[in-house]
Amino acid sequence: MIIQNADRTYEVLRHLGGTEQTEEYLCTDPAERGENTFLLVRVADPVLAKRFTLFLDEKVKGSSFADFRETFLEKGDLYAVFRYSVQPTLEEKLASERCERPERAQIAWNLLERLLLLSPHPWFAWNALGEGQVTVSPALEVSFCYHFLGISQPEEIGMEDVCGRLEELFSHLFERELKKKLYPSLDEYMRQLKEKEAVSYLKLYREFAPVYADLQRDEKEEKPRTFWFRLWEKIKKILSLLKKVLMAAIIIAAVFYMLSVLQDDSGSRVTEKTMQQIGELYIE
Repeated sequence: MIIQNADRTYEVLRHLGGTEQTEEYLCTDPAERGENTFLLVRVADPVLAKRFTLFLDEKVKGSSFADFRETFLEKGDLYAVFRYSVQPTLEEKLASERCERPERAQIAWNLLERLLLLSPHPWFAWNALGEGQVTVSPALEVSFCYHFLGISQPEEIGMEDVCGRLEELFSHLFERELKKKLYPSLDEYMRQLKEKEAVSYLKLYREFAPVYADLQRDEKEEKPRTFWFRLWEKIKKILSLLKKVLMAAIIIAAVFYMLSVLQDDSGSRVTEKTMQQIGELYIE
C-alpha cells in the first residue's frame, strides 16, 4: 500500500491498529531507502481533523519536537506523520535481560534527556511513555513508538499526567531498589513524581541528576536501608565491639594471672644452706 502527497511517498509496512477515531500505519519513505520508520495517523472525521490540525499548528509546528514530520490531506482524510522507533521496547528488554542498576540508571537518564530535547506538548509525552511505547537501542539510546490516545482532547493532558506516566515507568524500572529502600534520593524523586511536583522537563531532568549519580555508584554490596535493617546493623556493631572488649579483658586477665603465678613460684624457692664440720673438713 502506498500513500502519497505532493512531496513524499510513504510505503505502508503494516497496519498498527488505532482507535475509534484514528487508524495508524507503520511506514517507510522509499526515498530514504528504509533508513527511518514513521507512524502515519489517519483521521477521517472532518471536524476532528480540523481540530487536530489546529492543535498541531499551535503546539507543534516550529517547536523543537523533532519526532513530528508533517501533515497532509489525501482523499479528504488528514494524515499526520511522526517518527516511530522499531527498536526493542524497554518492557521487552527488562523481560529478556538482566539489566544491572547502572544500566537502568543510564536508560532513565537518557529518557529524561530525550524528553528535554524534544520538549513535546504533554499529550505527546503522555502517549510516548505508555506501557510498551519506550524503546531502547543496544547503545541505550531511548526513542518512542507512539500510539495516540485522547486525540479529540489533547489540551486536557498536562505535566501532572506526564509525571504519573513516569512514576509508573520508573517504579517498574527500579523495582528492586525501591522495594529495599536502597537510595533515599530515588525515594524522594519518586515522591515528587507521585505528588505531581514537576512543572517542566528541565526540572524533571535536573532533579534526577543526584539520583543518577547515586544509582551509578559502584557498590560491592547493596544493603536495604529499612528501619529494622538499620537497627540490626547497629546491634551487630555493638555485639562486635563487646566481643572485642571481652577478648581484650580475657587477654589482660590471663597476663595478670601468669605474672601472679610466676611471682608466687619465685617466692617459694628458698635456697637453704647448712654447714657441717668434721674436724677441719667442712661439708656444705
